[in-house]
Amino acid sequence: AFDHDVIPTTWREIGVGVVGTIPGKSGFGYRLYLLNGLLASGFSAEEGIRSGRQEGKEASFANPSLTGRLEWTRPGLRIGGSFWYGGSANQDPALGTGPFDNAVSLLSADARYERGPFSFRGVVATIGIADAEEINAAYGGQVGSRIAGGYVEGAYDVLSALAPASTQRLDAFVRHERFNTQAGVPAGVTRDDALARRITTFGLAYKPLYNVVFKGDYQLRRNKAGAGQDRLFSLGVGYQF
Repeated sequence: AFDHDVIPTTWREIGVGVVGTIPGKSGFGYRLYLLNGLLASGFSAEEGIRSGRQEGKEASFANPSLTGRLEWTRPGLRIGGSFWYGGSANQDPALGTGPFDNAVSLLSADARYERGPFSFRGVVATIGIADAEEINAAYGGQVGSRIAGGYVEGAYDVLSALAPASTQRLDAFVRHERFNTQAGVPAGVTRDDALARRITTFGLAYKPLYNVVFKGDYQLRRNKAGAGQDRLFSLGVGYQF
């Protein structure tokens, strides 16, 4: 899915940063962090930069990265943009020893809107891997030079009609994703159309508490090549702390 292969979920790194809001009633907030970088040795054609995350465990700071976010909020509305920039060579002589060698740049924009029982959200993102050709030569991969995609989702709280006084939620939702981890390819790589994926998901999400969710969904998974297409039914539980 987009949240797995484009912007990796559960992405955590070590670093320092600042968080704040712009004075006044502008509704703008910002975040800016200096973090450890990615590892190009973990990049792949199928999952993009996902396995290049270091996530704090024995993290190398050979390629420091900068990431930040600017967000505007109003009642029921949240619009934001984020970026990431940093090298990924980790001083591998085959890739370079500079702090920004094999640079990765990520830009994304997202929006969320809630009104009564209705909620909508969407995200788009693009990732550039500056030296994908060198990475493929060093590690024998088929990494794309650009990764891109996004999704839109709409939901309706069924309990708002069945039990208007309830503080719980039962959201019926539909989400459509399109993403390609080989949206651009360097020299020597033949584009794999099976990586130009589109997924439509129908599901229910029950929230007995604001930070607990029980979820079931049904996915239709398709791609431009028409290969390996399938359907998937999933059940899950989530807890936010």
